[in-house]
Amino acid sequence: MLTLQIISALLLLLNKYYVRKKKTIGWSLGIWGTVSITIYFYLQMVLQNKGNLWIMIVYDIALICLMIYGYLLSSSKNNKLTNLLRKWNVVFKFVVSFVTIVVCVFLLIQAVSANLIVIQFLSAIGGLVGTLLLAFNTKSTNKIGWVVYFFTHLIVVYLMIETDSVFIAICQVFSAWVAVLGFRDELKKSI
Repeated sequence: MLTLQIISALLLLLNKYYVRKKKTIGWSLGIWGTVSITIYFYLQMVLQNKGNLWIMIVYDIALICLMIYGYLLSSSKNNKLTNLLRKWNVVFKFVVSFVTIVVCVFLLIQAVSANLIVIQFLSAIGGLVGTLLLAFNTKSTNKIGWVVYFFTHLIVVYLMIETDSVFIAICQVFSAWVAVLGFRDELKKSI
């Protein structure tokens, strides 16, 4: 479990770093990091009886989809799928935004029905919205995305300490710092 925790945390930290640098590899690392953390949560739930983590697993599956979307948009390859995404950019943004909203509503329903504590809800919504905004990759969405990520990572630090996932918590502190740097980079571009 510790190995999976370390792999997940490092991949997601590198994801933020390379997304900040506008490198496509960042989105690839995010996909693999999110897959790893999904497996980690599943194993915690099944093997270590850490409680019902299905809601976090649903969140992570939605996050994988957003990471794939970010990857496809940032891909510099001139292939048919990338061209299709760029040609139908508004439609795809609407669909991805709609799916994100549906998952957020699902998480809200879970929070209201007491299956999800408020702090988990906030971290899940922050992760989805921050990723969506960074995938859109515009000046205004990037600024807001990095701010959302900053607060989300701080919340996740607390959640990971509560679940004895200390290494992930430490990497989340560094991810919060990368979010600050990402926001600073976007501010410099605006000036």
